[in-house]
Amino acid sequence: MSRTTLRRELICEAAVELLARGGGHAVSHQAIDRHLALPAGSTSYYFRTRHALLSATIGYLTKCSRDAFENAQPERMVTPDAASAVIASQLVLLLHERRGHSRARYALIVETAEDPELAGLLSGSLFSYEKAVALFRALGVHEPQQAAADLIAVLEGLLFDRLYGRRRQSETTTLKALQAELERPIQLLLSGFVYDDQRHSAGTSLSSQKFRS
Repeated sequence: MSRTTLRRELICEAAVELLARGGGHAVSHQAIDRHLALPAGSTSYYFRTRHALLSATIGYLTKCSRDAFENAQPERMVTPDAASAVIASQLVLLLHERRGHSRARYALIVETAEDPELAGLLSGSLFSYEKAVALFRALGVHEPQQAAADLIAVLEGLLFDRLYGRRRQSETTTLKALQAELERPIQLLLSGFVYDDQRHSAGTSLSSQKFRS
């Protein structure tokens, strides 16, 4: 990794930390310089505008999400049970080791609300629509795009609920218990899509047999 790439990544990490702690108002070129004890103007040298800084920060969050998912061995997601376990484990990461990333992402929602380009990038920073589509195709669901959109909507809700909502995570909740609690609704959703698809396929097959008869 080159010095320039390393410095850019350090700046993005700092931006995430500031976003998680103080929201969008806490992030500026000057604030990052102070946070990293860099000479004044250093952050501006790498990211000339606030738009460029936020775009790079979103890219950093997205890369972290992709790396975390690949490390979870997603090739084993061949059944609803196996897939729900992997997906729930990613939510656990976002509520523990990557909690700051989750909080930063929500802060960025406000910051990018009036910027369609950044908002579009941010929408895929934690959950990948493309990978969700691939999952449902592997499970044999006949409308994988719709199923993927529904799955991500559920995951967004589960994450927000545990961070800020009614079921805000208790400090006494064990990781094992949290995994099980998150896994259940995901497994039900995935199984439901697979069941509906199988029922649809069976109905189509019966209709074809009657027509031929």
